[in-house]
Amino acid sequence: MTPSLARIASRPGSTQVMHVGIDRIAGGVVWLDRGGAHAVLDVRATSGAPRVPAAQEAAVMSLGVFLNALDYPIQFLARSYPVDLGGYAARFECAAAQLGDDPLAEIAWDHAALARRLTRGQTLVQHCCFVAVSDAEGSPARVDASSRLSRLWPLAKGRRDQSDREQHASHTLTARCEEIARGLARCDVSAQRLDDDALRDLLYEAWCPELARTQPLPRGSAGRTP
Repeated sequence: MTPSLARIASRPGSTQVMHVGIDRIAGGVVWLDRGGAHAVLDVRATSGAPRVPAAQEAAVMSLGVFLNALDYPIQFLARSYPVDLGGYAARFECAAAQLGDDPLAEIAWDHAALARRLTRGQTLVQHCCFVAVSDAEGSPARVDASSRLSRLWPLAKGRRDQSDREQHASHTLTARCEEIARGLARCDVSAQRLDDDALRDLLYEAWCPELARTQPLPRGSAGRTP
């Protein structure tokens, strides 16, 4: 979560997490009820092959140059999800049953059996990385102050109505997401902006991981934040 979406306050002997309310998710943007907007990109390496040390060092240096050039806050978020191959195996078993005596049926049965064997006695984990970006202004080292400035936008910028404010935030996030995607591409990393459903699922899985696995939300319900 970005600092303006979840603020952690430490107290003696305890840690309290305070979540800032979300007004809605629309247009690929998480709109906060106290002002401020956020977008999230799913980032992945373009090649799964291991790099030689020289190439690895060059990629790290390129990433450092890119991050140092940014004049607005971003945050990298790493998450791990347990992988259930049961549904994946079931689809191959269904296809194999429909193929009947076709030679491909045996291959489908074998592949389904392999998928089920992989999940026995071990937990498969999928690692994901995201980049969260807000419409706040300022340097990444002053995220909290920038978030407060973002909420004071109508006062700082004069008489703008809410639609103008949101239009400006949407354009700002689009430009920043495109810039981030270009910068990461130079480091051999692809970045894909999350749409409304993907944003909703990410927040749902972050706050209710167990419930999200057993009761996934229906598609197209991103705007129904509650």
